[in-house]
Amino acid sequence: MMPPKKLIPKWIVIISILIPNYLFATVIPQCGGGGNVEDNVEDGVEIDGGECGELSANIGTLSGNVEVKDGQLTIDGDITTLSGNITICSSCTLTINGDIGNITGSITNEGTLLITGSLTAAGKLEVKGGGSTTLDGGSFESTGDGVVIESGATVNLENGSSITTSSGTENNGTINSDNSGNSINGGVDSSGGGTVDPDLGDCSSDCGDASLPVELVSFKGEVTNFTANLQWRTATELNNQGFEIQKSLDGESYEVIGFISGNGTSSQPHSYSFKDPSFNSFAYYRLRQIDFDGRFEYSPTIFMNEELKNQIRLGPNPYNGGQLNIYSSFPNTTVSVFDLNGKVYLLEADVLRLEQVVVNLENGLYHVQFTNPSRNQFKMKLVVNKP
Repeated sequence: MMPPKKLIPKWIVIISILIPNYLFATVIPQCGGGGNVEDNVEDGVEIDGGECGELSANIGTLSGNVEVKDGQLTIDGDITTLSGNITICSSCTLTINGDIGNITGSITNEGTLLITGSLTAAGKLEVKGGGSTTLDGGSFESTGDGVVIESGATVNLENGSSITTSSGTENNGTINSDNSGNSINGGVDSSGGGTVDPDLGDCSSDCGDASLPVELVSFKGEVTNFTANLQWRTATELNNQGFEIQKSLDGESYEVIGFISGNGTSSQPHSYSFKDPSFNSFAYYRLRQIDFDGRFEYSPTIFMNEELKNQIRLGPNPYNGGQLNIYSSFPNTTVSVFDLNGKVYLLEADVLRLEQVVVNLENGLYHVQFTNPSRNQFKMKLVVNKP
């Protein structure tokens, strides 16, 4: 017998327990609302009634839709196959930090969609709706019929994000870039009225540099047990000897801390990883990709600052009105706020001014950047979703 649905009035997080193929919801404080959330997510996930959900367990096949009808949902776990559609309402937010190995349906986004992981489709990957879809170091990949961005849809590429296809991207909407090494691989066709950021180019065959030996899809890192874990992926490789991993404490002078061999020439995606056990509080990292004839290219630089992250807290996030709680262990920390287009709402001001600005922001996705007295910076995403 399937477990009954339960009325869950606060934060929910979906976790796995010792019953095969079942995922259950448990209550976490500090989220208002009284909507219903599916207990067993095998047949899909639905967020309604102002709920806040977090799907943190890894799942095999999810045979249903992911629907955010009223509220917020965060997917931190990986989904091997999503046999359904993703739907997000105009006042709703979906954050995908995990990887979806194969999505067979489409994405209809009228609200806010933030992707730091990856979405892969064996067929066509279609993005519809008038909301804002942001790839923050994440990726769209299609190994079949390509990526389609419908009219009215907006896709923002940030922090080394990518769209990679084997048959091209049909762009009838808008593709923006924050000039941080983002890429579109496989070509873009905007003849249907779409626009592409000049940083990416608007070409009929390939928006990457065909002379480069490697198409880097993503480069990101996280800190676990005082170790910096770096991960990167390539879409294709040409004469790739390997990757030199470089580290810096000031963002200017780099040292080589390791080397990972490449896959020569390959038309298949490849994933790589490197661990830096000498990580201490913060560091800059970059890759120097080297091919067999000596040519090389640098990746975008990523900055990892666990010390500043632990010493600054901001919540609730998503912010839905009311009091904004801000904590910083540095007495002279300053804060800046800007949107995805670079518009500045607050520039290196006292943190006490942050709440005054946030309460007046329109619903959407914003960058909040903290700077400590040593000029170390920590940037986080703030989702504003007021009723």
